[in-house]
Amino acid sequence: RLLLLLACVAFAAAKTRYDNYQVLAITPGNKLSVKFVHSLAEDEELDMWKETTFVGQEAHLMVPPHRIDDVTRRLSRRSIPYYVHIQNVQEQLDVEERRLSKRSKNFDYDDFNDLATIFTEMERLIATCPEGYECESYDIGTTTEGRPLTVMEFRAVGEERPAIWIDSTIHAREWLAPATVLRFIRRVWNGEDGGLRDRYNFYFLPVMNPDGYEYTWTSTRMWRKNREANEGSACVGTDLNRNYATHWSISGTSTSPCSDLYHGSGPGSCLETQAVQAKVDEIGEGLTAFVSVHTYGEYWLHAWGHADARGVCIRADDHDDLFAAANAAADAAGAAESTGGTWLRGNSCETIYPASGLTLEYAKSPGGVKYTFTPELRGNSFAPFPDQIPPSDNEFLAAMVAQMDAIEAIEGAKKH
Repeated sequence: RLLLLLACVAFAAAKTRYDNYQVLAITPGNKLSVKFVHSLAEDEELDMWKETTFVGQEAHLMVPPHRIDDVTRRLSRRSIPYYVHIQNVQEQLDVEERRLSKRSKNFDYDDFNDLATIFTEMERLIATCPEGYECESYDIGTTTEGRPLTVMEFRAVGEERPAIWIDSTIHAREWLAPATVLRFIRRVWNGEDGGLRDRYNFYFLPVMNPDGYEYTWTSTRMWRKNREANEGSACVGTDLNRNYATHWSISGTSTSPCSDLYHGSGPGSCLETQAVQAKVDEIGEGLTAFVSVHTYGEYWLHAWGHADARGVCIRADDHDDLFAAANAAADAAGAAESTGGTWLRGNSCETIYPASGLTLEYAKSPGGVKYTFTPELRGNSFAPFPDQIPPSDNEFLAAMVAQMDAIEAIEGAKKH
């Protein structure tokens, strides 16, 4: 018992703490201010939780206590308005940990769940496949720490249908994403998905970054990347959403292994990325839509994400079709909840910031999926309260139904 107690104490002591870290809400008033706020994201001691692209659009920046005076002084010198959005990040995390420590280990659709509990619930769902459908789970790869990348497939028996791919948790700390996706999966299983299962088959990858997700539960709550070692550096991890082998390293990435935006040692260098790329190569043209779910900010984004050498965002040849589908999804998400706001929508590069090597870019080309999207779900923190899960579920369902209806209308019109 003493050894167990000491192990628990050591485990608790090993967790990264964020005492007196502040999150500043910054609202640039002109284009120069927007550019300056973007530059803050390149500082490896600072953590941009929510980016800004437009004048008047609020950004969220987590600042360690030893940098607060410096950052606020630089903002004040440029007359950029800001306020303290979160006074002490650790206080939020303490509330979260106390709540989670008291709950049972059973899966809870109204709270956040650790990796083992998520995998158990995925197995339970597969074992309770509804009549008339086939449900299967299989691993498309393993991580550097040996964890499986488990896909759930849901398909109608004896009927060829187009399919939808939905993944989440490519960024480990975005807990609301898998919580929302798992509720959507339950809706599909229960036939409470707005009729989507009557028209489509599904591929689900609820946890694309299992090593990172586990690490957010056991060690560093605000961890973003995977957990792959980087040769020649003590800094661990690659941003998997900068590692895909399409437009790799063109814009919005970092060459520094210590950066949260590190794009990896080469295009598609990570095991997680390779596994998803291979699966997309296998089924891509059979997919009507590819949806990679993130948090937070209330956006419904579509390809492309990268910019050219001059920093000009690139639009896809079929931009208008993609925008129309994203527009329908964003409108539906915003209308689904009385607390919902106006969701931004559009080309990922133009709507938030230039970035390359993205999931949605690879799925579009060479993956062959025309309609690829990245929703950024509701919220104002990476440690949201669990009461955000049900409204997020409602918003995501409404958006998915509206998106697929719009796609069907767009493609139907082309046939006539």
